[in-house]
Amino acid sequence: MTHPDASAQKVGFIGIGRMGRGMAANLLCSGVDLTVMDADGARAEDFVREFGGQCAAQAAELAGCKVVIAMLPDGRAVHGVAMALAGHLQPGAIVVDMGSSEPHGTRELGRQLARHGVALIDAAAVGNAHDAAAGTLRIVHGCDDAIALEQVLPLLRAMGSQLFAVGGAGCGHAAKALDDHVAARTLAASCEALLVGERIGIELTALTQVIEGSIGRKLYPDALLTARAAGHDFVTGLALGLFAREAGDVRDLLDAGPGIGRDNALATPAALLDLTARSPPRDTRQTAAD
Repeated sequence: MTHPDASAQKVGFIGIGRMGRGMAANLLCSGVDLTVMDADGARAEDFVREFGGQCAAQAAELAGCKVVIAMLPDGRAVHGVAMALAGHLQPGAIVVDMGSSEPHGTRELGRQLARHGVALIDAAAVGNAHDAAAGTLRIVHGCDDAIALEQVLPLLRAMGSQLFAVGGAGCGHAAKALDDHVAARTLAASCEALLVGERIGIELTALTQVIEGSIGRKLYPDALLTARAAGHDFVTGLALGLFAREAGDVRDLLDAGPGIGRDNALATPAALLDLTARSPPRDTRQTAAD
């Protein structure tokens, strides 16, 4: 499906992992002139053979791109790639970080890129590889540059079915960390409830229905119960390391003081509440590119 104005842009995409592959494929379907790049050059070449577009081996080859999207494992990786790009991109270019970067680092990177005339938008992708391939990601974006955001929105719509504007620079990554924080707490509470229920003889299917009726939506109990019924432990595919890292991000937000912390809103309250309310069970191993 072609999205309005998306086809007019020359776009670079860095990180053709489990998430990035589907995201980049949807950008191509929207009609953009796409160049892909990956630390594993063979991945990028395989992508081009299957879907089309062009392949870049180094940052300098993305110099002509108006927008460069990064889907990388963490903020450190994004910082390295973005600063390598900064000297090659034209003033007015835009870098979009769609991974799970640290909010403070996002703001600092934005300041560094601004010295080169390059804008940074944090647009964290929420979902799994299936959502990425289907174009049904939820995308949480923060930005201080309304003009740059307007240029990027058609691209985000090509990759996601729900977009949430949650505030200024860094707020997209902050909201993503808080969403995963709620998911982790819910997972822990769900496991505890099912274990206690099992030990005292409660029928677990009924308990799951009670819990889901109380919170008004499906969360982890259903997935956990399915695994338990199959004779497994509570296996959901969730990466506890990712949750631990983002729990650290949340602690940093609480301790930050001025800026992205207590003195300023992290995100538009209504948008953040809506985001959390719609969070489905997901494989969080897939929320960062590999």
